[in-house]
Amino acid sequence: MGGMSEDTVSDNEVYCISAKCIGHREDYGGRSIGIKKGISYTLTTRSRHAVLAPLPVGHCVRRFTPLECERLQGFPDRWTESGHDGQRFSDDRRCRMLGNSIAIPCAAYIMQGICDALGHEWKEEKLHSVTESKKAA
Repeated sequence: MGGMSEDTVSDNEVYCISAKCIGHREDYGGRSIGIKKGISYTLTTRSRHAVLAPLPVGHCVRRFTPLECERLQGFPDRWTESGHDGQRFSDDRRCRMLGNSIAIPCAAYIMQGICDALGHEWKEEKLHSVTESKKAA
C-alpha cells in the first residue's frame, strides 16, 4: 500500500483524516469531517480514511493498512490475510471486510453485559479459542 510496510504502526503523533476531507462522496456514510489526533473514525466498507503519520523527515499521508484496520477492530494480526482455502485477499478487500465487521472488544463488552444480566458467567476463553483456531488453520 503506497510503498509502506504493512507493519508500519507508529507510536508517535498520528492523525486520522476523515474520508470526506480527501474527496470521498457525501453519501458514503458518516457525518464526520475533520482530523482526529490519535483516534480513528469509524471504519466502514466505503469510507477509506487517511492517516497523517510522521516520517524521519516530514510527514506522510496514506491509507490505513489492513494490519492497522485489524488492530482497530480488535482482531488478531493478519486475521483477514487469507480465506479458509488459503487464498490470499487483496489489501482493499481486507479493509472492506474489516469495515463490514464489528469491533471485537465492543461485542465482547455487550456479550458480557448480557451474561451478567442473565446471571451467567462470561467465558472469555471461548472468544480466544475461536481466534486461535483460525490461526492454526
